[in-house]
Amino acid sequence: MKIHTLSLLINPVKPEGQALVPRVEAACRAAGIRLVVEPTDPLDDVGMPEESPLEPSDAVLVLGGDGTILRAIGRMHDELRPVLGVNLGTLGFLAECMPVT
Repeated sequence: MKIHTLSLLINPVKPEGQALVPRVEAACRAAGIRLVVEPTDPLDDVGMPEESPLEPSDAVLVLGGDGTILRAIGRMHDELRPVLGVNLGTLGFLAECMPVT
């Protein structure tokens, strides 16, 4: 599968996620991949994710933890696609990898 467009979802309360954005942008630019940085808001007071769907893309890169990955999947609605989770949390059961320092 060739990725032409990649959605990026970042946990807004983890500054290390924002710090990785320039590296993700550079890697996408070098690979000829269009990057769509998805808007994010902190969870509301009942812990439910925002309702806005993710933009159409070939895959989703999630910078956060398991909760951020679950939020991304919830925002896909009926347009499921591959997800790569980069763990910025503590447990990371769902995340595939850790950021390289």
